[in-house]
Amino acid sequence: MILSSIHNKNKVLLICVGIAALTAIIFENYNALIYGVSKGLTTTMVILMASMNSSSILNKLIVVGLLFCFFGDLLLLNQDYFVFGLISFFLAHTFFLIGLLRNYNGKQKVWIYFIFWSIGAIIFYGLYSNLNKFVYPVMAYVLIISSMSAQSTIYYFQDKDKKARLLFAGALFFMLSDTILAYSKFVHNYKFSSFLILSTYWIAINLIGLSNSNLNKSYETKS
Repeated sequence: MILSSIHNKNKVLLICVGIAALTAIIFENYNALIYGVSKGLTTTMVILMASMNSSSILNKLIVVGLLFCFFGDLLLLNQDYFVFGLISFFLAHTFFLIGLLRNYNGKQKVWIYFIFWSIGAIIFYGLYSNLNKFVYPVMAYVLIISSMSAQSTIYYFQDKDKKARLLFAGALFFMLSDTILAYSKFVHNYKFSSFLILSTYWIAINLIGLSNSNLNKSYETKS
């Protein structure tokens, strides 16, 4: 139902995103230049798609958050810049969270935060013994992404429209992708870890980018 409502311009961009993402996945272990260019191009096209409708404060903040995802993508191409990449994605989730909080304060459903913080605590506990110098950066990141996921869930329960569904699903895929990435980096790198990380990450940002599309007319005039 969601796909049938997507404008043709977004369908074209989604096809291009899929091609660029697939190229990055294929060349990750074979050609660093093609991988880096394809990875950056994938996120750039998602930002372009999201920028087509940035009329509300929430939509503008989503675009800013996706820009920080782009910077994070570039920084993580070199593992020496892992912490800086983490900071960039931390800022991305901060902007997503601020945008969601402006529309839905969620005071009546604060228990949802405790559920996601508990999930985050379980994930962090599983990583803790392997984090060493990354303990505090990872702790901060787990807190922000679990908070953003909680707020997107509150948004979903309050509205359940297309925009809410897209943001809710995007947040969950983002949390899944980062969990796989963290366990792959700090605990054990499984054979298909990279494929799972990249595919779930790009599903996440595509869903978030699509939430800014013209599907959601009622949000375009909010400020």
